[in-house]
Amino acid sequence: MAGNEGSDPQHQPLVSLSVEGVELFGRDRAPKQSSLSVNVERAENALESASDRVQAVHAKWQQNSDVITAAATSFGNFMESELAKKSARDVLGMAKKVIGALDCIQSVHPFVGVAVVAFKAIISFEVERRENERRVSGLIVQGTDMMVTILQLNGLPPDPKVVLPGQQTVQGRLQTVLDQIVKKLQECGNAIDKYYKVTPLVRFARSHHFGENFMALAKNFADLKTDVLNALTIRTAVRMEDAISTIDKIYEMILTKSEQEKHFEVEVRTRGGLASCLNDSNKMLQLATAAGENMKVDVTGQGKGLSAAVLYDLRTPLEGLLDENRGIFDAMLKAQTSEIESAIKTTETRLLHAFSAGAYENVIDPHIRYVWKVMKWSLSVETPFFIAAVYDHFAERFAQALRTQLDASDPHSHVPPPSALVPTTTNADTIEEQPPPVSIADEWCLAYLDIFYVPALKEAFDDDTNGLVNVREVNSFSAARHLPEDWQILRRLVYAAAGWHVEMCTYCAMVQALLNKIVYLQDEVLPANRALVCSYLNSEGVAYVKLLTRGVSDCNWATELIELAGERMSVQGEQLRVHLADIKYEIPSDEFVPLYFGKGRIEQYLLPLVFSLLRRHVEIIMLARTETLDRRELGTADSSLMHVMNRALARVQHLEESFNQQGINPKTKFKTFAKGLYRYLSDPDAAPNDVQYWRDNMQVPEEFDIDLSEITVNDLRYGIPTATWPGQSTAKMDEYIELAKLSALDSFRFLDGPSYLPPEKAEAFVKMKEALSGDELVYCDARADLNLRETTVVHSYGCNGCRKSPLIDSMFDCLDCGDGSYQLCAECAMKATDEHDWFDPAHTLKHNMMRYSVEISLHRAARMTFFAQERLRFILTADEGESDSDSDTISEPEGPESRSKAASHVATPARTCSNCNVGLVSTTEFYCCVTCFDMNSSKCFLCSNCVNLSTFTNDAAAHTAQGHWIALIRDLEAPSATGRAAAMRKTTDSEEEEMTVAKLGERVDVLQNRVESLSTDIEKILTLVQALASTLQPPPE
Repeated sequence: MAGNEGSDPQHQPLVSLSVEGVELFGRDRAPKQSSLSVNVERAENALESASDRVQAVHAKWQQNSDVITAAATSFGNFMESELAKKSARDVLGMAKKVIGALDCIQSVHPFVGVAVVAFKAIISFEVERRENERRVSGLIVQGTDMMVTILQLNGLPPDPKVVLPGQQTVQGRLQTVLDQIVKKLQECGNAIDKYYKVTPLVRFARSHHFGENFMALAKNFADLKTDVLNALTIRTAVRMEDAISTIDKIYEMILTKSEQEKHFEVEVRTRGGLASCLNDSNKMLQLATAAGENMKVDVTGQGKGLSAAVLYDLRTPLEGLLDENRGIFDAMLKAQTSEIESAIKTTETRLLHAFSAGAYENVIDPHIRYVWKVMKWSLSVETPFFIAAVYDHFAERFAQALRTQLDASDPHSHVPPPSALVPTTTNADTIEEQPPPVSIADEWCLAYLDIFYVPALKEAFDDDTNGLVNVREVNSFSAARHLPEDWQILRRLVYAAAGWHVEMCTYCAMVQALLNKIVYLQDEVLPANRALVCSYLNSEGVAYVKLLTRGVSDCNWATELIELAGERMSVQGEQLRVHLADIKYEIPSDEFVPLYFGKGRIEQYLLPLVFSLLRRHVEIIMLARTETLDRRELGTADSSLMHVMNRALARVQHLEESFNQQGINPKTKFKTFAKGLYRYLSDPDAAPNDVQYWRDNMQVPEEFDIDLSEITVNDLRYGIPTATWPGQSTAKMDEYIELAKLSALDSFRFLDGPSYLPPEKAEAFVKMKEALSGDELVYCDARADLNLRETTVVHSYGCNGCRKSPLIDSMFDCLDCGDGSYQLCAECAMKATDEHDWFDPAHTLKHNMMRYSVEISLHRAARMTFFAQERLRFILTADEGESDSDSDTISEPEGPESRSKAASHVATPARTCSNCNVGLVSTTEFYCCVTCFDMNSSKCFLCSNCVNLSTFTNDAAAHTAQGHWIALIRDLEAPSATGRAAAMRKTTDSEEEEMTVAKLGERVDVLQNRVESLSTDIEKILTLVQALASTLQPPPE
């Protein structure tokens, strides 16, 4: 038995095992799971997972089926109708329904989000535009048709590894197509954006090119639609005839011409065709009027011709225009996409809070949240009550903190030190029961939350000026990105109350310093750039900037406020520098401003943005001292500035409507709203005199340490213009260049006077243009433009005598007509008024005039008129040996380098020409330099013959320097020569001074009221101190 048992493997003797041995034995001897059981388990898991996905998809399908079905039905009905008769609003309504359905698809299949967001951004751009074109609507229909195919993903599970026929996944096969869709949507958006940016004239003239581009994009969308269907392989065959029918309808919609285009086509045909019109400046001006072109009017009131940007858009291939526009459009698309994504996240957060929390729990800042909870407010509260409650909260918290600090420092007190009062629990609900702590170091902030600063605080919180503050506005203020992130709520409140005012005043002064800098730079830039600088200074944008910055009231220049404002200016200035560099300092449209810089109150960034743009423009003009600028460089600078100011004007209009609805007089309210920022934008007639304001504000950038960088040609938006030709130009090319210069002058014409290019030469010019090759034309046009700028002085004025415009070479500005708006060409200046083609009885041949031989801006000319009227009476009487000790002090010469005291009068026995020494009698007209420093008659006067010389000799050599201005003297008894003109102006100035005194009196009353309020606060503080002192007295023994 024993042997049998020993041989039976089932009856082997047991052995003793350790714990480790048992574990090892268990691992080694554990039965292996068969492959069949593994496969069965995997199959069960797969079936269970598939079942869950099917159920999830079915639930999603049931949840979204109505939205998706409605969108598909809407699109189907839309495509069955006559597309050519559909309005842009119908197209956008249909597209928005499709976007709603695509959002549902994106929630199940997130990987399609890249295409959905891109499509949504394009539609958002179109919805926000003020006008929509049917041609653009046709392109949107085709893009929507492509995106509708993605709705078919609604029947598929969200798992990206779903296998379709061909053993490829949905995401894998669609990824390439989706990338192409995003690229084509961006090209589509860029083309639409450029189409809207060009003027109506360019839009009509280039309609064929735009039509071809839109049709090519529509064809791409149709091809991508087929690619999506093929990638999905949901259906066994695609009905190609439906696709062909759809694209035929789209083409018909794109090619259908509007009534305005048909009218324009007739206008073009009656003038010999588009090619003939493009070669004739007069015809182009006529077409601009026929096309409804918005002919800008400059501040002179005389208007403008076709701008360099319009001419460039007419002559540049469409591909080049689209390439130039791509950079800015990409920035716009990025901003729009970010806004959409941010809106989605904000909506999700808002919904979660709405379902899970009370109104006060939605407030971000703990102090405001505590106040909101204690006051038991709902979603909104009246602004005065809100500010009063916030002030009381902080006043109480600081008083409590001070008492705690005093008690803790008293050795006899049983109150624990402040560190022991800090809550240590991590329970949020417990902490919120106690008011948040404050720092004694911030107690100074409380002084700027009193009643005197309530209006500024109301404006900071109440974005829509409806008198209420809601949770959204409070959170927007607490998390405003235009303020340093590390600022707590108290510093934000102080900035809104008083720091922002200091910042505005600083920016206003710096903007004026930059404008002064540009005025002085006129004398230093290359001759080819001088007219561009003058046009920039004469622009509407600069005029509106002056109105904007001159209405801000004076501020409290407290040290802590200056530091607070400086910190914010440093942070936001760097942010703006980065943002503007990304778009090369070009703001393409009004709508771009809120999209790229923020949709909150524009006052938050208006002045910093204006300053940043002006600083860049100064840097460009500084480079113009050594490099010739492209005509479009400062033109783009002007338009960018104007787009910003258009948003400011829109804000003024919105505020005016809001004030009217509240029964408030807008004119009165604008004097105090935003510290008077919009005061003169809303009422330009009340603005201070431009010249007088300059005399009181002659600061320069160096006084503010403004950082002006030395940029290079590579930093310019358009580079520098070039005109090179391999070899020697032909006689025919040279002749064309001379005629092209005259044609260019006609293209700048804004009055209906005679042309520079006579009709017979215009006909020859057209024939020569047709005979030259494309390369020859490019060179000749560029060479003509550069020659014109380098050799011809072109003024931004027209002649009031013959209506010729623009004036070239010499321009005469009347000193005695009074309004500063009467200019004459050199020929008309020598004629009697009744000999002018346009008779003006107010002007006579006896009037003295300023003669300008270089381009001068409107503001500079007004300053020179003021300066001449002030100074001529001293210069012209010095030679008679007269001395008027009782007269007013002589005005200082123009320019920062001329602020020293002028030398005394030097009496001379006779008036002589400083160049040829010929005697000048009072009955003969002569010329006088009004900017010669020492006012010595031997150096001030020139005869009619010498004044036209290019160089001078003897004492007149100083007149060759730039910045010397010559007056034509015809009558020593005229108001400008006797001082009566200056006296009349001073009478007006004295009236303005009386008004200023009255305003100062009103301000004194306000300050007295504030002192009384402060006295009351001081009494309260003394009472509190006395109470605290009584608590600190030692107990009686």
